[in-house]
Amino acid sequence: MKVQVMSRKLIKPCEPTPGNLRNFKISYLDEIPQPMNFSVLVYYLSSSVANEKLNKLEESLAEILPRFYPLAGRYIKENHLVNCSDQGAEYVEAQVDCTLLEHINGFKVNHDDDLNDLLPCEIYAADEITDPLLAIQVSKFKCGGLAICVSISHRIFDGTSMGTFIDAWTSVCRGDNTETIFPVFNSPLLFPSRNIVSRDSETTMKTTKTEDSNIVSRMFLFDKKAISSLRANAISSEESGKRQPSRVRVVSALIIKALARVNQKIYEKSRGLLLSQAVNIRERTIPPLPKYSCGNFSVLSLTECTEEQCQNMEFQDFVRFLSNGIDKTLAACANILSDHTPIDTALESISKSYMNDTNLVWFTDWSKFRFYQVDFGWGKPIWTSIANPSTKNYILLMDNKGSDGIEAWIFLEKKDMDFFEQDEEIKLFTT
Repeated sequence: MKVQVMSRKLIKPCEPTPGNLRNFKISYLDEIPQPMNFSVLVYYLSSSVANEKLNKLEESLAEILPRFYPLAGRYIKENHLVNCSDQGAEYVEAQVDCTLLEHINGFKVNHDDDLNDLLPCEIYAADEITDPLLAIQVSKFKCGGLAICVSISHRIFDGTSMGTFIDAWTSVCRGDNTETIFPVFNSPLLFPSRNIVSRDSETTMKTTKTEDSNIVSRMFLFDKKAISSLRANAISSEESGKRQPSRVRVVSALIIKALARVNQKIYEKSRGLLLSQAVNIRERTIPPLPKYSCGNFSVLSLTECTEEQCQNMEFQDFVRFLSNGIDKTLAACANILSDHTPIDTALESISKSYMNDTNLVWFTDWSKFRFYQVDFGWGKPIWTSIANPSTKNYILLMDNKGSDGIEAWIFLEKKDMDFFEQDEEIKLFTT
């Protein structure tokens, strides 16, 4: 697949940012991620309505940026702040030399790993003063189909914040005045900056990041039937009547169990695992944070699985094991506004894991972001995807099109993926 960039411009807010908001000091939680952009792509079939309304994308973006003013600024890493002088969001238009369905089938069937070809910027091109904090790429396929990519710097936003921005942007683009979304940028007040050095050189994902093609990506679909079966299997006879675990927890447990078996086959012995799961703290704190709080509002829930546990635990055990770890973190969220210990402890554990060469697995849950509902005014997407972050042992869980299953995006070293794809339970529960 070849992608030709036709134009590249900056979209500035339709109204200037007030002087008192020009310097946005980032929070402690914002300082933690490594310099990177994260992205989501939504794909639409050819439509005369879409072609007529494409110009509305730029207009609505300019209209929405005053509310999301930090996204139009530039990060100054020496001062740990965003200069909000309305430099603008990057907007790219491109042409693709294949049809939309050829691109989708190329990934799903032939495993053509070209997920990053439709990105407006490099994943790790972040934190420099010339790097935009928000970049959009609209790619048009030969058939007239579209791919719209939203890429945002992790320095100031997390996945939930991206979802809030996309909801607000699409609402304006459609002309829908049902609910006006006003983001709240309160993170620096709640988690004041500590002026810490970026974790890129210390802890966060450093040893798992690679730029070569050794990291491959696959998307595994757990449909409604598979989810129902897994949730039923997660409850033992002694726990009959107990509430079934969520679809995210049962899918995560099955993946971890399969990864443990992969390690056994490759290394001829069990290896311990350190499981990192990002937990959204919004609405879980006391008092709860506003729904549309934007910034990085996640804390890592870490659960260590020893060699013996990886070898001996059954599926039900993995579900309970993961659930206990998440529940402890959720309980700690109540007081996290006044007690930052859970944040500090998680970072310390991650740092130690690198020194000990621990087998670290990263989980991110995007299942509630409703990306299959993203409607700019010409209907909903037929597919969604994410970028390949070139990070091994990274799993991102998204909602499926029917909102009753899970699309698991899994990034592994090629040798691991070869075994993972052939795991009997993975084949049994995925399509």
